[in-house]
Amino acid sequence: MTPTKFSAVCAVALRNVFYYAETISGPLSRRDNVILEREGSSADLEPDHVEEVRNVGITKASSCKRPHFDEASGSSHSSEPRGHEVNAETVAQHRPLYVYGSLPGEEWPLDLLKLLVEHVASLPPGCRVRPHEAIALLGWAELPDPDGAIGRRVRYKLHSIRNQLAKGVDPLAGRMRPGRMAKKTYNWRVWLQKAFLQLPNQEGTLNDLAAVLEADPDIAPKLDKRSDSTKVAAPRWKRNVSHTVSSIPGVINTGQKRGRLVIYHYDEEAARQLGERGKPAKVPKHRVPHMGVHDN
Repeated sequence: MTPTKFSAVCAVALRNVFYYAETISGPLSRRDNVILEREGSSADLEPDHVEEVRNVGITKASSCKRPHFDEASGSSHSSEPRGHEVNAETVAQHRPLYVYGSLPGEEWPLDLLKLLVEHVASLPPGCRVRPHEAIALLGWAELPDPDGAIGRRVRYKLHSIRNQLAKGVDPLAGRMRPGRMAKKTYNWRVWLQKAFLQLPNQEGTLNDLAAVLEADPDIAPKLDKRSDSTKVAAPRWKRNVSHTVSSIPGVINTGQKRGRLVIYHYDEEAARQLGERGKPAKVPKHRVPHMGVHDN
């Protein structure tokens, strides 16, 4: 076959492919038509070569099925079976549920969390977590999970529970009811001021203050006893104590230590004076003549 005939064969093959592609996806662009015009036409071919090229083009284009448009639903779908298909309605129905953890910071219901804790506690030492068994235990095996959201959520929770049990922390500690924890009112400054007044010489470490708060029957039920991820086997409320104590009026760092903890001292008179003085009032701009702004 001469180079001219070979070029013409390629041109006709491209023309056939683009023709059937046009019937599926729409009209060809101007750039595609220009390419066909530059490559040549089928006029230079013999009839046998033309028929051969057309058959090749039909064979390549026959693998593409034209999608069927449903006028009732306004959507198009292919006539070929896709195998396993996920029901979009079922997925949309279950998406807002806690099963998928769609909301940020969403906690597990208490009854389901107990099932996971019992499942992890029953595993032999050194055994890997079994998300599939846990999903079946929770009754979620039949729920659609096209993107693996359920599997990731359950696997992460199983690892978290196992790490807490290894540290001796109860994963159920601090859970008051199913779902989110009850909203509580915290006033750490007032609580810590009262705790300082109960200590000898009104001074002590963070552990001393924590012991006073835990012994108070009114404050103890409000403390968040869930484990803190940033510390080993430490509840979250102790982090609030360490962050708040230095900002209380009248509390000073003595510079002394008891063990590895700093000793703080609370001066009640200094706290009273600071409370009476309060914050300085903000001066409006029209009352600042030295800045070039005067009253009208």
